[in-house]
Amino acid sequence: MDQQLIRLSYMVTQNNIYKSNLNKVLKTVRGSIKKAIFYLGANMPYDYSSLLITPLVDSLNEIKKNYPDIYYLIEMDCKIRNVDDILDEKLYKKNPLPISKIKEQINNFEKADKKFKEIASLFKLELDLHIKKDHNFENKLRKIIEIRPSDYFLLVDEIINKFGSVLSVEDLHNAKLFFNEFQRLRDLLDDIMTTEEDFVKNSYNNIVIAEKNGLSYKFIDSIINNKFHNLKIYIERIKKHPHKKLLKDTVEFWEKQYFILFKPLLLSYYNDKEEHKKIYFMFKQI
Repeated sequence: MDQQLIRLSYMVTQNNIYKSNLNKVLKTVRGSIKKAIFYLGANMPYDYSSLLITPLVDSLNEIKKNYPDIYYLIEMDCKIRNVDDILDEKLYKKNPLPISKIKEQINNFEKADKKFKEIASLFKLELDLHIKKDHNFENKLRKIIEIRPSDYFLLVDEIINKFGSVLSVEDLHNAKLFFNEFQRLRDLLDDIMTTEEDFVKNSYNNIVIAEKNGLSYKFIDSIINNKFHNLKIYIERIKKHPHKKLLKDTVEFWEKQYFILFKPLLLSYYNDKEEHKKIYFMFKQI
């Protein structure tokens, strides 16, 4: 059984796409298409995302036949999802932790495609957090926060490479900086929102890990505030974008939401777990 876990099949077929968590794969690819169009001006029809609303087998065959570029994205995310599931759902749940097998799984994944290098780096850093407690912990967690949405980064880059963008080269560069930073910010806000659930399920969560390892809430708060600062700089650098005003309004909206809702939830998680449960409940009602 362990050998089966280590051996990866990178020639993704119709069957093993369905063996992976298809709904999650399609949701990620669908989201990547929408993000590429909205943030980076991808020159592709928005309706392409509608092709991926949990298709039947016949529909997936049609996508493979008629939209090979879209099917390529499904294959790519399936490979990422398969490895992620093996690590999180099988190997990391073993006791003692099978460190050599985890490393082999990550190395095989990295060698399969040079485009997986950053995602493999994320897997390696997460393994380090499981097995090492050293003075570099804070820096490692910062790195994880920066590259954690790397599956979206990769898929969106592939979309732009294949379909191009309506933006100028300079605007596309700054729009990509904006998108990457906003995706990191949203991941952190999602972590704040799911602290209680992730703690119970022992799922990866940057807030839970930071608090567990003695980092002050100020560590997370300073990163989030810095990201809002960066987003405002990037949006001003973009000269022409079909959704520039909406991007600016989005940053202002989430900054207000952070101070009204998310920061009190973050503070209560650190300072009073019982109070946190009450605020968390009210938050979920909203």
